[in-house]
Amino acid sequence: MEDYAAKMVGKTDAELLLYVERRNEYREQAVLAAVNELERRGHAIDNVAALRSELQASFVESEAEALRNPAPEPAWMTRPATPEEPEQVAPDAPALYSPTTVVVFSVFSFLIGGVLMLLNLLRLRRYGGAALLVALVVLGISGLGWISKLVAVRPEYIFLAINVVLAALYVYVLWPNFIGAQTYRPRGWLMPLLIIFALNMLFMVLLRYAGVAIPGLGQ
Repeated sequence: MEDYAAKMVGKTDAELLLYVERRNEYREQAVLAAVNELERRGHAIDNVAALRSELQASFVESEAEALRNPAPEPAWMTRPATPEEPEQVAPDAPALYSPTTVVVFSVFSFLIGGVLMLLNLLRLRRYGGAALLVALVVLGISGLGWISKLVAVRPEYIFLAINVVLAALYVYVLWPNFIGAQTYRPRGWLMPLLIIFALNMLFMVLLRYAGVAIPGLGQ
């Protein structure tokens, strides 16, 4: 609540008298504070007792009216929160493997993640991106054999490092540049996973006979 008494101390006599003369334009408490300050300064006010009674009665009536008719709460306080509706995907939107799916499978094998990403690019006819993807996979295969011969590190560590690097390239380079903010339907991955896993195992066996060290396969 505003401290009208302290406020009136800084007013001039003329300003205080204005509160009394135009009391219908001000709050009752403000006018009463002005009357008290004028009396404290030694000014006599005509019919001060009747004026006080009038102001007190008006103040009581205003308070009672406020209790009978409280001000409505703002709409933002009364409106129940409505959950945001999920974005609707068009029925004809292409079915793609999500970036998360691509990354998860790429961490296990960049070949599996590469196949999933390749299927996405071919479905959208992003042939330039598909060609770049194939080049990255070939580079990863070559790097696996080359690094294994040059660095005295266990092959599984090299394989994991290449998986992580290519997974990052799939989702942070290929996806933004060749797919972008494309609206799509998440594609089921169980059956393709089984097929890709079988092809991946076959490819690893072929690499074994080619003399490339692959984790999990003996020489």
